[in-house]
Amino acid sequence: MGAAVRISRPAAAPMSASEAGFLRLLAALAALAPLLAPAGCGNICSPLNPVPTYTVPVLSKGLVEDFEKTGPTANYLGGSNSISLDQASTGKVNWFAPGSTLPGGTRRTSAEFSGIEAPQDPATSTYPYAELLLGMPNPTSGFDVRTVAPGQKLVFSYKAGAASVGLEHIIEFTDKTIQDYSWYQYDFTPTDTAWHQATVYFPGAGAPAFAQATWGSPQIPWPSIASNVTAIALVVVSANSPSPASPYDISIDDVSFE
Repeated sequence: MGAAVRISRPAAAPMSASEAGFLRLLAALAALAPLLAPAGCGNICSPLNPVPTYTVPVLSKGLVEDFEKTGPTANYLGGSNSISLDQASTGKVNWFAPGSTLPGGTRRTSAEFSGIEAPQDPATSTYPYAELLLGMPNPTSGFDVRTVAPGQKLVFSYKAGAASVGLEHIIEFTDKTIQDYSWYQYDFTPTDTAWHQATVYFPGAGAPAFAQATWGSPQIPWPSIASNVTAIALVVVSANSPSPASPYDISIDDVSFE
């Protein structure tokens, strides 16, 4: 047997001062990383990937709209958002207005509905209208709102601009049954420009409650309406009858069935 061959490994080259300094810098950055990442971010945040400005909401079954999405897209129930105006009235929606500052509110954005409602004059059967509509699913056949409202109520937040302070507004359910526009509704008149939250119950479930307009004929029981709602409408009401043109400016946010 021949002599064994010893293979010797070359000695490692000494580390340069610049290489050692670079390794010390990496170690220092690794130690600082937990301190630089914002609280509550888990593994998704870093100094190069800061806390996102929009947090996807925890969707409840009855959430209709919080306006945190981009523009007038479909709401969370799958209906379409839009406005409806008579030919003489003007109106627009700022879908990126500041959101509700109430506890639990979505502060990033709300929908601000503003414009001028044309004069009303019953003597000439002139009844202008300005409406912001949050559509329900199945607009052709209507939607049963009781299926997403275990507490039989609608909750929404609103904020008046100066033009809407003292002006009557309505939240109402449009439907496929009532033909004379006397839909189930709730009237409110903002007294200031702060954010407020309103809770309105279905008829018979609590107070205040939605009710069909008293001038409606015939008066139709709520169960016949609840099963075929087509939209939630925020409506501007002219102050007097006859009335001058009515400027308005009203924001709405965090609309949900509960």
